[in-house]
Parts: sequence; structure tokens; C-alpha cells
Amino acid sequence: MNKKVLLVFPKLEEYKDYHYVPLSLLAVAAPLEHYRIDYIIFDERVNDFRKLYEMLKEISFVAITLFTGYQTHRGYEILRIVKAFNKEITTIVGGPHVSMLPRQTLESDLVDYAIIGYGEEPFYLLISELMRNGRPSDRKIEGIGFKESNGKITINPSRRRFNTNFWFELPYRKVDITKYINPITKRVLYVTSYGCPGRCTFCSTPEQRKWASRPIEMIKRDLDNLYELYPFEELNIADATFFAQKQRAFELLKYLKKYKGLRWIADARAVELSKFSQDELMYMKKTAGNLIRLTIGLESGSSMIAEVIMKKGKGHLERYKDCLRKLYKASIPCTSGLIFGTPGETVEDLKNTIEFVREVRKIHPGLTFSTTFFRPLPGTELYLSLKTDGFKFPESLEGWANYSTLSHYKYNEWMDIPWVNKKEKNDYKKLYEIFMDENRDILV
Repeated sequence: MNKKVLLVFPKLEEYKDYHYVPLSLLAVAAPLEHYRIDYIIFDERVNDFRKLYEMLKEISFVAITLFTGYQTHRGYEILRIVKAFNKEITTIVGGPHVSMLPRQTLESDLVDYAIIGYGEEPFYLLISELMRNGRPSDRKIEGIGFKESNGKITINPSRRRFNTNFWFELPYRKVDITKYINPITKRVLYVTSYGCPGRCTFCSTPEQRKWASRPIEMIKRDLDNLYELYPFEELNIADATFFAQKQRAFELLKYLKKYKGLRWIADARAVELSKFSQDELMYMKKTAGNLIRLTIGLESGSSMIAEVIMKKGKGHLERYKDCLRKLYKASIPCTSGLIFGTPGETVEDLKNTIEFVREVRKIHPGLTFSTTFFRPLPGTELYLSLKTDGFKFPESLEGWANYSTLSHYKYNEWMDIPWVNKKEKNDYKKLYEIFMDENRDILV
């Protein structure tokens, strides 16, 4: 059998017309590319599923990424297909879900190895060992989990810091870029940094708290390579927060001027964006083409929920309003996210959110929102808190695969709040419907 690697990106959502390039796969593919290890990519979102069976005929290793939700459901189904096709194929899984539940994941007969944390270094080292020896040698590879010959599960913790020696230019040529382009927006996705300095209890895990920037020159080469393959007109800078370092942000924005007529989008945390002056935001608006949207996480208009339970920091709501004032003066469109049904949230908290949204709509009349209901992600503080309080979660990879079809995020529509009693839930839903009636015109 050919010692070739198959990288698989399962569907993230059941129904969607357009998708972004699978950057996570390209990131772990980059060291393989650099060291000339043979690999192919299968993206379930854009490739004919029948192609998977053809690919399985020529590979020795399958690596699949899993995010908690629908992707875990689809990834599990693909693992079943792989092992049914040829049980000798080595299966390796990684991604956020696996990083937080590596032992549980490895208990599945469908999984041979797990990658914990960001995968560029551990995945490359593991593949190299498997190709040379058929198994990992006695040398300890940080950030992998595996089964010993006696069935014992061993978990090697990930590095405390990134080993940037395994960061290389992204191999965009390995995918058909045109399959990922909405012809209306002509938008592409890029990530300039890893991790987030935040400690939010609904999304932050120990692995995500390691923040590091890709080297500036590498970012420039990546964007140029991507533009050469497809002259994009919109760029979504999908960092958890693009504005963690002011000087770095402005250096990158100046470089974007070379792409004439570029429209761009970025995400920000209020705690960092509030440190930008009005003049700096005005400069930002005109530096790199047309800034068509900044997304700032609000999450809740209740100080108890946002600042205490979610741990977005004391003064978050006031910083958020300060950002909106500056953005409005700079004519920068803004959108924000709201999360409903957070554990500990009361009807009174929802009332506070409704009032807060009424207030901020006046501050920035062009403000829009995207809303979801809280769904616990393994490894986060709120997940662990619910577990401590007795809320039952799946106890196997198969269980998560089945549960994920019910727990995946939906946008701007009601979802059940299973940790709230029936009476409170009914009262909460009535207020939620008031919010929706008032704000449906600004939901995106």
C-alpha cells in the first residue's frame, strides 16, 4: 500500500451553499508539503463523496478534524467508512473536540491516534514515525495520544508554546480554490494568528489560550499565493481577535493596499479595540481598502452574564459602547454576537439584554446582530461547571456523534435550554420572542 496521507475535512453544517477553504487542513499539510510527504485532501463540503472511496484505495493514513457539533457526527461516519473499507488504514483524529476529550476519543475502536492542540508539529512528527517504524518510537512526541500494545491509552500533553519551526506557507494549490468562492462576494478566509488572549468561559479552553502570530512575511506570501490562484475581492481575517497587537495590525493593513479595491472583514474584542483612538480607527478605515464589517463580541447585555459568568472582564459593556461610538464616527459597520440561554442566566438578565440592545442601536444605528443559543463546548469552564452540577454529557465518541446532531448551533432561532426548568424556560421564551420581534430587522 502506498504510504500516502489522506486529510479529511467533514461537513461543518448540514446545509450550506458556500464554504471557506479548509485552513486547518492546509496548516497541518504545510509541513508535509515542505518535507515532501505524499498527501491528498478530501473536503466533504465540496468534493463528490464517491471520490472518498477512490482515495481510500491509495492511502495508508487518514487524518480527520473534528469540531464539536455536526462535524463530529460526520467525522464519526467517515471513520466508520474508512475502517469498514480497510481496517489496516491508520486513523488519526484532531481538532478542538479531540483536544479536549482525547482519552474518550481514543476509546473508540475507530481511532488509532489523537492529536492534542494545534497539529502542525505533532501531526508531522507522528506521520514521520509511522512511515519509518510503523508505530511511534520510544521518543516522546508532545501532543499525541495513542494505544499501547496492551490497550492502555497514553496521552502526551501538548507543548506549552508553539514550535513555529513547523509553520510554513499554506499549500493552496492542493485544493481547487474556485470551489470555495461565492461569485457574489468573491471572498476568501485567512487567519493571521493562532489562539486568543481571552478567557471567556463559553469558548476558551487551555489549548486556545496560547496566542501567537504567524510571521508577517509568511502572511504576506500566503496572501500573494492565494491572490495568484484567485484574485479575491473580499478578505475575511478570521482571527479570534485581529487587534491584539496594534503595530502588527497596522503593518498588515498597509500591505493589503496592494490589492486594489479590496473589501475586508475582521473580528475584535472590545477590550483591545477600545485602546484604538478615534483617529486610528479613521486611519484604519481608509488604509486597506474598504472595511465593510468589524465583528465585536457582545454576548450578553447583562453585566452579570457578560462580565461575571462569561468572564469578559469588568467594564466590558461600557467598553463595548465606547467602541460603537468610535466606529460610528469612523463610518465603520459593526456586527455583534449574542448568546442566549447561558447557564445562570435569568429572565431578569434577558430583560437587561433587551434594554441594552435598545440603547446600543441608538449609538450605532447600523449595528447588526447574529444570535445563537449557548451550547457547551468540551474543555470550557461552563462545560465543566455544568458537568459538576450533574448535567449529563455523552461518554463516548459515538455518543457525541449522535448528540452533536441535536446540539449544533443554529442562528437566530429558538433552541431548547435543557439546564433550565420548564417554568423559567417558558417565561424566558416569551421574552426571547419580544427580542426577536424588536430586532429581526438587524439579524444577520
